[in-house]
Amino acid sequence: MKLHVSLFVLLIGLALVGCHRSGGYSATAEIEIPPRGGARLEPGTFKTIPPTAQDWQGEFEVIESPEVVAPIITDLNLDRIWAKRLNSGDALPMEDALKYLGSRLKLEGKSGTWIIRITVTSDVPQEAANIANSIADHYKAMRDQAEEQLSRRGIEVLKDQIAQQEQTSTDAKARATQNPHNDDLQKQSQVSQAMLQALRLKLQQDEEDIKVTTSPVRIVSRAVPPPE
Repeated sequence: MKLHVSLFVLLIGLALVGCHRSGGYSATAEIEIPPRGGARLEPGTFKTIPPTAQDWQGEFEVIESPEVVAPIITDLNLDRIWAKRLNSGDALPMEDALKYLGSRLKLEGKSGTWIIRITVTSDVPQEAANIANSIADHYKAMRDQAEEQLSRRGIEVLKDQIAQQEQTSTDAKARATQNPHNDDLQKQSQVSQAMLQALRLKLQQDEEDIKVTTSPVRIVSRAVPPPE
């Protein structure tokens, strides 16, 4: 096992030295992400507060995670392509392939914005572009799904609130019917019905919003193969 690890590290080192000597080929994709937890605005303005170093680090860790990059390695057959390139058998183990991709991946936050630059370096121009674009696409799909699930959980909570309010309104209406001359009970019934109607309208609006909501993650620019 130790010999295998040492050999892989040596191969990675040789590959990086070769890349450094030739300059390699770098391709960059840019994505704009939404802040976690919703928009952050400066008090009294509509200006978005830029991300902190902690924000960037958190997103970088997600982008570099196996959940995002492992499917890319499989889809593009990179484990087999890199194994041939490094003379390391038929296919690199996923752990080794992840390390190799990590050595070729650079993430940067664009100052003053929520834009992330995804740069991949490779000995093959088209490969660099394909990987950068695939990372952007996979991360986008993951964030889009997470945002949609969050919205749907909010709708489920709203439905529970409506069910509770329906019971409250039914009870208030019954008391008001039994005491038609009690002004306080009549007002309570009216207020309870108004609150129920407001919750139903909000549910209807939220369900419509999910149908038409655009993706929270935007591909600003796609990577193109650098000239050879």
